[in-house]
Amino acid sequence: MPATIRWQPSFEAALASAKAAGKPVMVDFWAEWCGYCHRLDRTTYRDPAVVSLSRKLVSVKVNTEGAAADRKTAGHYVVRSLPTIAFLSPGGRQVLRINGYAPPERFAPIVKEALKIGAQVIAWEAALAKNPDDVAALTALGFHVFREMQQTTVNDSGQMIPRPMLEDTRDLLTRAMAHDEDAAVVDRKKVRRTLALVHGAAGKLAETEALLKEAMALTPPDSEQDSEAGVSLGELYLHQGKKPLAREAFEAVVKQHADTHAAARAQRALARLGSR
Repeated sequence: MPATIRWQPSFEAALASAKAAGKPVMVDFWAEWCGYCHRLDRTTYRDPAVVSLSRKLVSVKVNTEGAAADRKTAGHYVVRSLPTIAFLSPGGRQVLRINGYAPPERFAPIVKEALKIGAQVIAWEAALAKNPDDVAALTALGFHVFREMQQTTVNDSGQMIPRPMLEDTRDLLTRAMAHDEDAAVVDRKKVRRTLALVHGAAGKLAETEALLKEAMALTPPDSEQDSEAGVSLGELYLHQGKKPLAREAFEAVVKQHADTHAAARAQRALARLGSR
């Protein structure tokens, strides 16, 4: 009989094993009716290269229509199409995710990439376990979770933002901002701009505006970060119906950061606003 992936009995058991071994977790979200889920079992999960790579992970299956605990886990990670395979850190943070069936020749490189990114995430989590105020780890992990949140939202049919990822990003970057006075200015600006976007997604518009302005006020200026913050500020004002302030923000980006990608976006926004 060919070797197969060793599946843990439950999601909780998988996280416990991952924490003990310092390994990432591979979660196969499935359901009985999902034909491609069963195809993964017959093909990809029996491929020798995939099985060999799986030994560097802790693997578990989560039935999205099974027990209440499994359904809750699927909801936590906003799993709304099958199959979905999520690679997680031992702390439960999403490392990488794929939606749909992947044959062995495509799946094996994905596992390798998940192992590579997972090692970074595990290192950041370990650094924070030693020092909860480690600015470098807080910043890097916050940016990672934010990217995964964006990617998950884009790939969701209803563009649903994963609330746990939103809250985790906000917590990590808020803590980073509280201790980053010695960090590089470009990183300080990016932390505030990213945190502003998180607050905006949560509907906290006053906090969003304040963080964007704080990011742009930090010196020395950084054209890429300041132009992105300026466009976000203009978009915020448009969302609030404050067209004069939006125009002012977009015009400032075009004037001060003409050679950036953000300036092109600002120009398009000004064209939509029309003449004064």
